[in-house]
Amino acid sequence: MIAILAPLLLAASLARAQTTTPPAYHLTSSTQPADAGPIRYETFVRVDPPLRGYIARVDLTDPRVQITAATGGTDPDGDGPWETILTPTSDIARASNFDLAVNGTFFAHQMDDPTIKSYAAGAPARPAQPVMIDGKFVSAVHNGDVIVFDKDNHAFICSIKASIPADARTIVGGSGQIVFRGRNTGGDEKPAPRTAVGLTDDGKTLVILVVDGRRPEFSAGLMPAGLADEMIRLGCTSALNFDGGGSSTMVRKFGAKDFRVINTPSDGSQLAPLPLSIERPVANVLGIRIVEPPSPATPAPATSPADVISAK
Repeated sequence: MIAILAPLLLAASLARAQTTTPPAYHLTSSTQPADAGPIRYETFVRVDPPLRGYIARVDLTDPRVQITAATGGTDPDGDGPWETILTPTSDIARASNFDLAVNGTFFAHQMDDPTIKSYAAGAPARPAQPVMIDGKFVSAVHNGDVIVFDKDNHAFICSIKASIPADARTIVGGSGQIVFRGRNTGGDEKPAPRTAVGLTDDGKTLVILVVDGRRPEFSAGLMPAGLADEMIRLGCTSALNFDGGGSSTMVRKFGAKDFRVINTPSDGSQLAPLPLSIERPVANVLGIRIVEPPSPATPAPATSPADVISAK
């Protein structure tokens, strides 16, 4: 009964929202305490056209922040054409204990085996853009635009053909820069779910945005140019488009072991009469851990002259 009523309740709530005159965006970041840590989460809801977005702002100057990438699994065929396997973002986040994870590069996956369904978890896959983990490339692709992080979380977005610093630790590629020096360079493809990463002008904040799509009454999605507009609005002077569509997923850890998909992935939206949201397995993710520094060691008590005398 709940499953049957949910779409009706959603439609009713949307109808009520459209009879009012809300602001273009409704941000829900004020519920997060000021001391929530180096990741600040926000969501926004737009009514006309419907759009829902999920934002994470990461303080790159905070020493507790560790930024890395992770693949879906080990190389399934050695010297063969595949480099990893498809795995849901939430499962990769859980295995790597990420506090925050989003889907990464575009990818190809095995489709010539009739026993493997499209986007099936465990399917052999390979990234379509570069990926570096802990200073080592795990993808044979060496072209396209990437976001680069060094060991101190200094970050920038550039072509992989540029001079990559020797101390680069993490690299994840995308389809192209959609914001370059503060200018919108996105294209006019069909609106769809999207994932983007961007940097503020001072390089101190990483902005991650996931927008839902392919659900016209709930969230229509964005063209790359629209995604770029959002990243500029969020303060980015550079931004990179990651894989989108059904791959667009943001996962957040709550507590010690609760890893939740906080957006509404679009796979399953085409099913009728009750559309579903199904998390699509992907080839890799960008992940953030918050690691508390070790407590300082308790110094040994000082030895007094009296202690030395009494010990003789």
